[in-house]
Amino acid sequence: MTETSERGAGPRLFGVSIGALLVLGVGAMCVYRALTQAITHDEALTWEWFASGSIWQAFSAYSPNNHVLHTLLVWTSTRLFGVNEFALRLPAMLGMVLFLVAALRLSRRAFGNGTLALIGLGLLTLNPLVLDYLVAARGYSLAMGFFLWGLLATLRWLAREDQEGLLLRASLAFGLSTVSHLTFALPSLAVAVVALTWAVLGDGRRLVPALRRLALPGGLLAAALWLPSILRAPGINYVYGTDSLLATSVDLVGRSLAHHETIWPIATGSASFLGLIDTIAKLAGLALLLLAAACLRVVAKRPRGAFAQRPSERLMVLATGALLFCLGVFLAAHYALGSLYPTDRWGLSLVLLGSLALTAALVAAWLAGGWRTAPALLGGLVLCSGLIQFVVQLQTTHFAEWVLDAGSRRFVQAVIERESDQPPREVRLQAMHWRVVPSLNFYRRALDAENVLPVPREWDRSAPAPDYLVVIPALFTSELQERFEIIDTDPVSKTSLAVPR
Repeated sequence: MTETSERGAGPRLFGVSIGALLVLGVGAMCVYRALTQAITHDEALTWEWFASGSIWQAFSAYSPNNHVLHTLLVWTSTRLFGVNEFALRLPAMLGMVLFLVAALRLSRRAFGNGTLALIGLGLLTLNPLVLDYLVAARGYSLAMGFFLWGLLATLRWLAREDQEGLLLRASLAFGLSTVSHLTFALPSLAVAVVALTWAVLGDGRRLVPALRRLALPGGLLAAALWLPSILRAPGINYVYGTDSLLATSVDLVGRSLAHHETIWPIATGSASFLGLIDTIAKLAGLALLLLAAACLRVVAKRPRGAFAQRPSERLMVLATGALLFCLGVFLAAHYALGSLYPTDRWGLSLVLLGSLALTAALVAAWLAGGWRTAPALLGGLVLCSGLIQFVVQLQTTHFAEWVLDAGSRRFVQAVIERESDQPPREVRLQAMHWRVVPSLNFYRRALDAENVLPVPREWDRSAPAPDYLVVIPALFTSELQERFEIIDTDPVSKTSLAVPR
């Protein structure tokens, strides 16, 4: 079977043009969100701690909030375009473009131009967990984008295209992905290990030259940019994550299917939907075993090297193998070192690998005539149902992780407008919760509110009442309601701006 045999995989109901329109639509939505949504806690801290001063702050000390390549690009963009949402999120938009173009090319190569390619592309690009981190001013969009480009180059190398150039390209892409966010170091390594093992044992290629080209350029790049900060924090202790792989599965499935509240087709907050998520998370382990079995069958049924000729099978083996490698490392680190399993945004690479492996398996089943079997039909129904749930969650108003910050710009603007009619004075703005403080301070700078004093992290209730207070509904007791009057409420975050009575 030739490399181009996947072009007709699945019914030709849509074709390549719809995939391109989907990518353009997702890109436009991301740009709109980047320009309109308020800067959040983590985004503001990235700028305040690592990009507001000297460029060397990016290498000063390791922090989970310092994504080195992204930090350097934010430092550059805010110097060129000022301190505003556009400048802060411009590097993330670059990562978004890299990701969407790579997703389109990867889907075309591995899934063809038919309906199945559109399903695979949708699973990659419409997942609400992925969408949030394509927009937020963090390093995740760059990491995901470079990771997909590295994966695409690796697939082409396994197809025996432009051997030396593709290995160099894959190495640099994986290195840049790791520099963008350290959590992508393991999946990048996993893809490289699976690809090299496949090429040497299954295709008879020489290990040392391939290893040198794939490991050295990206490895040296990642080490050069990460080591200066990591060496300054040798004793850092991570407490982010969970203590079981099942909890990881529940978290990633839940954040994909119930990332934002919806009432159709089922309310995401209902007990029945939460029970469904728990069931799907438990079945994920079975799905992974079935994928592993399918990969072994693909490898075993073909002569030496021939199993690498079908793009969908090649991607299924590569993505499934990398996923199993990552989970194996997580298990070993947990039992040997007590490390936690990844959750939330630290599991984005697992979401991408899982989506690619499942779609590749369905395309391979289609080409093998397997759609007549119940498992293939059930798998297709499950993926389409998940894609529908992704679509109904689409929104452009807030990030699920930082919904409290949605009103920060609105409130600082309201303070500026109210004070414009008053005699000049120093204005004290405070917040009832520390999570909204960094974004409020960011907008003090971005909106040139020079008369507003820096917002303290903690609100001292024994001190004189501030001129303005950002109110969290759950903390706004009856006693405080007697002391403060609400003058504005943000419809998204449900937080309010209040003044003393």
